[in-house]
Amino acid sequence: LSLTGPVNQVLYPRLTHLVKHDYPAARKTVRRGSVMVALIGMCLGLSLTLAAPRFVDLLFGKGYEAAVPVLRVLGLVCPFSAVNSVLGIRWMFPLGMERTYNRIVMWGAAMDVVLVLLFIPIHGALGAAWAVLTTEVFITATVFVLLWRAKLNPFQQASLRAVEVPK
Repeated sequence: LSLTGPVNQVLYPRLTHLVKHDYPAARKTVRRGSVMVALIGMCLGLSLTLAAPRFVDLLFGKGYEAAVPVLRVLGLVCPFSAVNSVLGIRWMFPLGMERTYNRIVMWGAAMDVVLVLLFIPIHGALGAAWAVLTTEVFITATVFVLLWRAKLNPFQQASLRAVEVPK
């Protein structure tokens, strides 16, 4: 996911400026950035998922075939993590919603610990991968819904008059 880093590094200062000076442009910018980063995340995830057997063989050699399903599940994490980085950190922080985002991440971390403790005894490493995926989906969905309820979701067609633009 570090391939999304340059996009994220450019987005944050730009969005911070736009939120204060041109809120409609900020919404448009975060929409575009989210789509771009999601596409990168989907390409990375799809690559990991489809090429997992080759990657495992290339990186670890014979005897590590059990890592293939784990890598495939972790590949599914990529798009959610990518979108979460834009909507969570790059969008919620300039809106002054750092505490809200941090609470969501803390709840996600607690959920991940519980899921790992439940899944590992039954499914081993694959259970841990599913716990990570479930947690990332939870965090991304929660961020999306909370922004939607606050009428701050950049994908929402909310009237700007109905939205109190953050200061």
